Amino acid sequence: MKQYAEVLESIDSEQKVKVEIRRHSACGDCGKCDERNSMKLVIDNDLEAQEGDIVVLELQENDLLSAAVVIYLVPLLGLIAGYFLGLALGIEAELFRVLLGFVLFGLSFVLARKFGDYRADKYEAKMIEITNG
Repeated sequence: MKQYAEVLESIDSEQKVKVEIRRHSACGDCGKCDERNSMKLVIDNDLEAQEGDIVVLELQENDLLSAAVVIYLVPLLGLIAGYFLGLALGIEAELFRVLLGFVLFGLSFVLARKFGDYRADKYEAKMIEITNG
């Protein structure tokens, strides 16, 4: 996935830069954005971009898909697995099987966070080109 961003400022003696990505109307409200219509990131300045440059950022499609699976599918599977684990353990009360499902649902978010921290370098956008816009 490619995105255009504007370089706002250099950080750490120009080894990193702060960039601003304009959000599209389809973008959700994940809380990462400093303003309503933009998202600001700090990325490596591999191409020695200067303040005001428009750069192309890229995140590999397979990394984006693996992140989506971990964030969305793993908690759902935890919820379902908890319920059926309750059945396998012989828990009679449906309420307790559902509660066990929600416990595994919550634990799956912790695991997803740990997995995200472990693969954090794969989930970072990389500067691939400086363009005029």
